[in-house]
Amino acid sequence: MGPFDVAKRYEGSGVSPQAAESNGLRATPAADLRAFIIETADELGMSPHTLATIISYETAGTFDPRKKGPTTQWGQHEGLIQFGQPQQREYGVDLSSPEAALRSQLGRNGAIVRYFRRNGWQPGMSELDAYSIVNAGAPGRHNASDAANGGAPGTVADKVRGQFAGHRAKAAALLGGEYTPTGMEADGPGRIDRNPARLAWAYANGRMTPEDAAIYERGMAAGVFPKAERPKPADPLDQYAAQIAARSMKPRPKVTRLDALLQNLPGLRG
Repeated sequence: MGPFDVAKRYEGSGVSPQAAESNGLRATPAADLRAFIIETADELGMSPHTLATIISYETAGTFDPRKKGPTTQWGQHEGLIQFGQPQQREYGVDLSSPEAALRSQLGRNGAIVRYFRRNGWQPGMSELDAYSIVNAGAPGRHNASDAANGGAPGTVADKVRGQFAGHRAKAAALLGGEYTPTGMEADGPGRIDRNPARLAWAYANGRMTPEDAAIYERGMAAGVFPKAERPKPADPLDQYAAQIAARSMKPRPKVTRLDALLQNLPGLRG
């Protein structure tokens, strides 16, 4: 397969044809990479856009599953979220080929899922905490920096707020080009400083997007978010009965659901 074919396969994916060709990704179309990322994010209870953004940032926008990073006290960092050599062994990262690297890191039982879970990830956590786990080894370490170990200057929060923008665009392109970050992500209306009580209110009152509601429900199931229930939709017959009663000028017996139904069918009343 030549560069033109690679370019066609990866058109709109955010992965350059040169990176695809040089990294052996010609056997793994962008659709497969997209599917693997979505499956991994679903297993974690994480937004696919958040995971794809982090992968883009950690691989310098290439989505290369064998991307080499800095060498630190943990050896040569490589892979989609830059595993150090001890972490590669611990989480089962196989870098022997591009396909092995992709399949060992992504998927429901891949190294990324295992890494996040062992380092404090809970469904529904923010993009900021997701990157804190990758960059600093635990959620909540927003002011930590790995600059002294060869990482980019700035804290976890600095990178998420100031360096992720272009990678969010690459992630959106990979996921289909029509993705809009939700309120649960750092650049959505919920932002990083989301308040659990406000989120519970928004969920209970139907003020969340379907994507955010799904994340919130996974968070409730995991005990991360407070329990909240959505009110059941009002029964149309109950509403109509109340309208009939409100229009009545004289006191009369309570209008029942059957009365309301018959009011619409005058031919059935005596």
